[in-house]
Amino acid sequence: HIIKPVKDLFGAIFFVSVGMLVDPAVLVQYAWPVILITLVTIVGKAFFSSFGVLLSGQPLKTSIQSGFSLAQIGEFAFIIAALGVSLKVLDEYVYPIIVAVSVITTFTTPYFIRLSGPFAEWLYKVLPDKTRDFLDRYSSGTKTINHESDWRKLLKIYVGKVLIHSVLLTAILLLSTQVIHPLLVEKFPAMDMWGSIVMSVLTLILMVPFLSGLVANKNNSPELFMSLWKDNKYNHGKLVALVLFRVFVAILFVSIVLIKYYHVQYGVGAIIAVGVLILIILFRRNLNQYSRLEAHFLTNLNRREEVDRKRNPLKTSFNNQLSDKDIHLAVVPVSPCSPYAGKALSDIPLRKDFGVSIVEIIRGDHKIYIPGGSDHIYPQDKVVVVGTDEQLKAFQAKLEDQENGSDCSAGQPKEITVNSFVVDDSFPFLGQSIMQSNVGRRYNCLIVAIERNGDSLMTPDNDTVFEPDDLVWVVGDKNKIQQLIKGE
Repeated sequence: HIIKPVKDLFGAIFFVSVGMLVDPAVLVQYAWPVILITLVTIVGKAFFSSFGVLLSGQPLKTSIQSGFSLAQIGEFAFIIAALGVSLKVLDEYVYPIIVAVSVITTFTTPYFIRLSGPFAEWLYKVLPDKTRDFLDRYSSGTKTINHESDWRKLLKIYVGKVLIHSVLLTAILLLSTQVIHPLLVEKFPAMDMWGSIVMSVLTLILMVPFLSGLVANKNNSPELFMSLWKDNKYNHGKLVALVLFRVFVAILFVSIVLIKYYHVQYGVGAIIAVGVLILIILFRRNLNQYSRLEAHFLTNLNRREEVDRKRNPLKTSFNNQLSDKDIHLAVVPVSPCSPYAGKALSDIPLRKDFGVSIVEIIRGDHKIYIPGGSDHIYPQDKVVVVGTDEQLKAFQAKLEDQENGSDCSAGQPKEITVNSFVVDDSFPFLGQSIMQSNVGRRYNCLIVAIERNGDSLMTPDNDTVFEPDDLVWVVGDKNKIQQLIKGE
């Protein structure tokens, strides 16, 4: 709610600024290319994005919704087009065409997002039975909790290994090519060729332990790998892709070394790199020292986590279970118009309707930990809730549901005004005190002053009695004050 106006402002600035770049004359002149590129962009991105999400194991409806939400090109498209025009690799008329396509696809995206759900339901109905069964088995085969947990662990290990080894290999490469080799050439200019040979061999020797650790399966959780391999045949392709990716990264580093020092063609460099990598794999059994070095490095890297795990075994176990089941904490603000505002927790069907639990209520600087059923939530409170993504989303939508909640505008004055009237014999509260008449509550107003016999009583007491010829000043709802004056 707080950042929405800012989002709307930047959205307006974006469309106005981009719209000013559109040349209507060019659009008329190149109408067919604009239409063709727009159709290719929408259909192509929607199809291939949906297909990619479907391959990842998501249901058909989720895949189509994801694909339809990506059926556009953004500002980077015409930034690249402007760069192409400035570099003289694109004709000038291409730029306004790309801008027009970007504007059109950005404008159509909300409609495609809205139509994605009905289209997915229609497509599911018209698909052959065998295709539907295959898609259901495929998505369900990749959605079990243990399966997701194993994949998360394996990917975490793989990404960590690749990043660590890539950083170390990059450091060796930069040290060799940017520091040692230029220094060697400067000191011994006659040994330029021999210097390249020596430095390339030395660089590869230094890289061998890390390249071996990158491509070897010994330290990349082979148990998890085989568990996922046997779990589902649809995992084979993704697991092979992970292995090939590590091999590709290793080949890339070897190729960079060879190309840097010998200026060979890229294809020849890649072939030689593959050969070097094969030799590394064949002799990796002799690299026990590297394995011990890597194990010691990882032990130091994870020492803080290990100490915390030993100190708080229950907390660590609980966090792991929550992570495996995609359960986490979220802070949800209580809307002033929420149907649950002002209610006790015992009156809110938290677990029955949503399956969530409130573990903390934040009220300004005051915090209520593990609140009981008698604790209330009030507008502007923040509640810390535990649950899954779906449960938290449903609860947050209900907590912020202003349409079905209490009418915040009910009983509130539509127009605040200051008015005055003279008390006469027809005044219904003549002879009564302000407290006895209960004017404030009845008419939703505030008596701020009473003039009597030329004297002013500012902020009169509740015991002040209305007398004839009093001039009463009130602040409140204009319509309510008129009712008070008329004695209604």
